[in-house]
Amino acid sequence: MALLSVGMVSVQGALRQANYTRALARDRTDARFLLEQVVGAVEIQPSLEFGTVNGDFPGHPRFSYTYTISADEIPAPAVPRNLPPSAQAAAQNFQLPVSMIGHLKVVVEWTRLGKQFSETVETLFPPERLPKQQLEQYRFQHRMDRAGGIQ
Repeated sequence: MALLSVGMVSVQGALRQANYTRALARDRTDARFLLEQVVGAVEIQPSLEFGTVNGDFPGHPRFSYTYTISADEIPAPAVPRNLPPSAQAAAQNFQLPVSMIGHLKVVVEWTRLGKQFSETVETLFPPERLPKQQLEQYRFQHRMDRAGGIQ
């Protein structure tokens, strides 16, 4: 009888863990769909603003989201050293068509049994989608940050 009791406790623990794992897998699946929902809502906007937005999902009280829109500088490629002199001069004068690119980062967070979980997705978009005035301010601020501020 004692052996049967110990066996039942083990079976109960295994079933509880299986249910927790299944619920966590369902939460991660829901989070991925909710991530795509936020990314889709941001992507259909004709113009994007720099900043961070927080929100909740109707019908999903345990889930919330945060998305951040910023711009990233595109570094110029390094010039290979083994180019002929004429090609090296042309490569030195090469200018990228754009120097910045839009960056969207979305984080969905939720809780399960008192524990915090999160999923993140990031994507890039063309700089034409960013407001020109904000992009110029961002470029100026980015240059100042790299130079160590105003001297």
